[in-house]
Amino acid sequence: MPSENHWFKFFHRDWLSSGTVARMTCAARGVYVHLLCHQWEFGSLPGDPKEVRRLACAEQSDWRQFAKWLDDCFPLGDDGQRRNRRLDDISEVTAARIKAGAKGGATTQANAKQNAKQNAGKTPANGQAKLEQTAKQRPEQSSSKQGGIPETRNQKPEVSSSGNQEIPFEGASPPRETSSIEPGKKLTTPLWAAVFRILAAVCAELGWTEPAEADVRRNLGAKCGLRMLVAEVGDDQSVAMFVHACRNWKGAVTWDAVFNQRNRLMEQMSTVSHEARIDRELAELEGAA
Repeated sequence: MPSENHWFKFFHRDWLSSGTVARMTCAARGVYVHLLCHQWEFGSLPGDPKEVRRLACAEQSDWRQFAKWLDDCFPLGDDGQRRNRRLDDISEVTAARIKAGAKGGATTQANAKQNAKQNAGKTPANGQAKLEQTAKQRPEQSSSKQGGIPETRNQKPEVSSSGNQEIPFEGASPPRETSSIEPGKKLTTPLWAAVFRILAAVCAELGWTEPAEADVRRNLGAKCGLRMLVAEVGDDQSVAMFVHACRNWKGAVTWDAVFNQRNRLMEQMSTVSHEARIDRELAELEGAA
């Protein structure tokens, strides 16, 4: 059954930095993307490689270049169908969001109809009487006959002792903090766990000791380089970029610096991956000779 969603998210940075994609030829990459579109449209691919090739509309030479990646990119499931795991996860998340949005819209519409029924019996006279009663209960504001302005509108905003102007209305935003978690409190929040997991992965790659509480706390703020990088490229790619920077940059490496140089880093990592693939192919040719 064709999908109701006419598009899907394509994480281009993950694609460019993927070791599997880097080792593919251009023809193999074209087949890969074509089959991803088929899976999104119909939910899965057939288990038979011949049927998959027919869906890919690939020439025999092009198909041979992709065939060795078929099981990695589209593993065979228990039901005999092939699916790309990540695209399958994205499909489930998208379907859940659409379902939740439809449910919320239906609830809003039902509430609107209920309110309309309840208000149907109220006449304009009743509404006018209520407005007049409310007006009588309000204290009159003092102003002169010459059109003077009430005192409340002449008041100036208070200025704090530090010289900063206070915002004179209700609901003013509080000062932004790096973290809303109090020092010394046991930290078991999802945010803490996510940041700790990323830092631990970096430490494991570089052979460092496990991150301390202070290391995690420094990266909890919404404007920290770690969180902004993860929001843009994902967990795994963030770890890979930080590790690459530590191994290739001179001096100390910070998450803010990695985020600010993310585009340059992506280009470097893509170049290194491409050069490594060429070196491997040359080594294979020399070995065959």
